[in-house]
Amino acid sequence: DIGAAGVGVVVRDHQGHAVAALTKRFHLPSTPTMIEALAARTAVHLTLELKLDRVSFEGNSETILKALRCSEANFTPYGHIIKETQDKSKSFQSCYFQHTRRLANTVAYVLAQKSFSFDSHFLWLSNMPHDVLSVFQSDLVHQ
Repeated sequence: DIGAAGVGVVVRDHQGHAVAALTKRFHLPSTPTMIEALAARTAVHLTLELKLDRVSFEGNSETILKALRCSEANFTPYGHIIKETQDKSKSFQSCYFQHTRRLANTVAYVLAQKSFSFDSHFLWLSNMPHDVLSVFQSDLVHQ
């Protein structure tokens, strides 16, 4: 789909087991950084819906992760998404945003590609597709 981008989010428990995965497509995101900001917001929204209270978010965009950890106003084109994500993240008892290497985040890419197989989004609770699960397990090895 021209003019669209997909994001993928995986939620793991404290032992590293996958408890949920989400794929979502956005229409007309302007830049890769905007897509990464949308992915971060999607991850925060999903964990709130799952009623988790102690969370750690990983992503491979240092720009977005630095922005999320910064308390100063963000005047970039994605600044409003950063602000909303920061505001929502205050609902958690504890919340951390940390960088991970792209090699350890392949599952997000695979899920993002899957977003084009669905109308707009799809959520798996516990039972992820086999191909996604195998990539997820490979990511754990590369962390």
